[in-house]
Amino acid sequence: MGKGLEHILIVDDDKILSRNLSLALTEDGYRVVTADKGVEAVEHIKKQFFNVVLLDLVLPDTEGLKLLKLFSKKYPEACFIISTGHASLSSAIEALKAGAYDYIVKPFDVERLKLVIKR
Repeated sequence: MGKGLEHILIVDDDKILSRNLSLALTEDGYRVVTADKGVEAVEHIKKQFFNVVLLDLVLPDTEGLKLLKLFSKKYPEACFIISTGHASLSSAIEALKAGAYDYIVKPFDVERLKLVIKR
């Protein structure tokens, strides 16, 4: 694990996925915080810096792209990885233009996600 890559925020309304990812990443030495709504994610971002933010595009209270734009203005040095179960080429392009580092489609392999985070 590279230095400085230790705080990860997972923003996803799928609580089982979030818990499983959190456990897998914690085992690798990362400090992980989860949020299942946009408003909760905003509160976490206000309190601390996250090196990596794994952000679902579709949340119950907001769109992931809105959060991506908000968070990337506050922390342009953070790495944003977009995840979605509703993939389309246009949404991927829009996310990348808005500052996302990568875009992964659910269901995804945890090992692939770990590689993306290490990169």
